[in-house]
Amino acid sequence: MSATVHLLSELPNLAQPPNFGGGEPPPGSGKLLTVGRWVLWCVSALCVIGLLFVGGKMATEFNHGEMSQHGKRLGAALAGIILVGASSGIAGALI
Repeated sequence: MSATVHLLSELPNLAQPPNFGGGEPPPGSGKLLTVGRWVLWCVSALCVIGLLFVGGKMATEFNHGEMSQHGKRLGAALAGIILVGASSGIAGALI
C-alpha cells in the first residue's frame, strides 16, 4: 500500500492550470496603450471639472434650498471618480 502512495506522490499535480508565462503583447500594442492613457487622462480631467462644477453650483445656490439635488450630483461625481480610479484594478482582476 505504501508503494501506491509513493507512486501517486511523484505524479505531477494535474489540477494546476498551465503556465503560459508572462505573455507577449502583439505588435502595435503600444499605440493601443497610448490611446488608453489619453482616454484615462481625459476622463480624469472630466471628473475634476465635474467636481468643480458641482462645488460651484453648491456655493451659488446654497440659500435656495436645493441641497438635495447637489448632494445627488456630488455623489454621482464621486462615484465616477471612484470607478475611474479603480478601473485598472477591476480590469486586472477580471483578466
